[in-house]
Amino acid sequence: MKVIHKKSQNEYSVLGTAKNCTNGSNDGQVMVLYEREGQKFVREEKEFWEKFETK
Repeated sequence: MKVIHKKSQNEYSVLGTAKNCTNGSNDGQVMVLYEREGQKFVREEKEFWEKFETK
């Protein structure tokens, strides 16, 4: 799926979701895995959809 960053207008590809398995307060948190120009990123799902929109 293609998404656009609302502020920068850069286009990214969503690769899927991942579960945060750290032993802390974020354990179990759903993260979105996305990329641009071969570089991969993760962001908490709620925050991701606040900053991105589908193309």
